[in-house]
Amino acid sequence: MVIDRNASTVKILAEETIAIYTIRFRVDGIMHAHVSAGGKWNPEDYKILFPAVGKMVNYKKVPLMITYDKFVFPTAESSAYWSNPETTCPYFSCEALIMDSLPLKILGNFYLQYKKPFRPTKLFSNQNDAVLWLKAFKQSNK
Repeated sequence: MVIDRNASTVKILAEETIAIYTIRFRVDGIMHAHVSAGGKWNPEDYKILFPAVGKMVNYKKVPLMITYDKFVFPTAESSAYWSNPETTCPYFSCEALIMDSLPLKILGNFYLQYKKPFRPTKLFSNQNDAVLWLKAFKQSNK
């Protein structure tokens, strides 16, 4: 079990930590990726992370929710890597970015405006709204 910041309990089917990323596949079919402080973005980490995601989700596309520790900001390099369909993880159908601080919201809006992610991506201030959107997206694309 994992307790979300909003105090709701969600059963976790699989969990793994790779470098600064903790990935949790939730019972509701949502992948929750959390980016931790205390490390740097490294594209080599994705060579381990993406196969781990594929194994967790049985190589099918699932909705993704991303959260960040305080004072963790995506780098320009990670945003470019993540928004490129040739280098990013193929197992995500859409992305909900939880950006609950002003600096993260500014970076998130810049990402949406200028990097133009190829899959549906939306910013949220809290996990409850993000989960509702991800579930609705998942239902509408069955």
